[in-house]
Amino acid sequence: MNLSIIEQGIKDAIKALGREYIASIETYGGDFDEDSLPKTVRNFPAVWTTFQGSGKPEHLSANRFSVPLVFVTLVGARSLRNEEATRHGVEVDGQSFSIGTFQLLQDVQLALLNNNLKVYGVCGITPFTMGKIDKVFDKRTQGAAISVFAQQWHTTLTIKKSASDHDIDAPEADWMQKVNIDYFFKPSEDDNEDASDLVLLDK
Repeated sequence: MNLSIIEQGIKDAIKALGREYIASIETYGGDFDEDSLPKTVRNFPAVWTTFQGSGKPEHLSANRFSVPLVFVTLVGARSLRNEEATRHGVEVDGQSFSIGTFQLLQDVQLALLNNNLKVYGVCGITPFTMGKIDKVFDKRTQGAAISVFAQQWHTTLTIKKSASDHDIDAPEADWMQKVNIDYFFKPSEDDNEDASDLVLLDK
């Protein structure tokens, strides 16, 4: 179960939208920690994805399991105006001046809803369904107002391999064909053996 392939597929699906106003699409890695937040805000508008966890596997057959998975996407935007502008965005004379988090949520939903990511090299998952949306940040920092929302995405992965398959998939080790045995019958000042045998092993 390679979760990194699914995370990458999520990012690729969002990138495929071609939204030039999204400055960054990344895997989440503590970007909202206190020390990282100022740098993170400078890269808004941005989207992140991360794996949240799995549910209880369901036994389908002797070597097939169905595993519920939950991924999370986060969207972030900033504005020099106010908190509302970070969510709604700003238009000037009918032209979009800045993008809000509501628009980013809609973009991600367009990219992922009912998408099994097969076109991006992901195999074995059901199409994503939407989960709940939570507010992470909606406040003013020293430099600007920021808004961050997180949305869950649900899918199910079918695993067809069992633990016994590892022996089948593992590369075959080279067979030891011969062993050299040295004999030392009495103490000696040198390191030379008193006798030796070369034993050939049958595979």
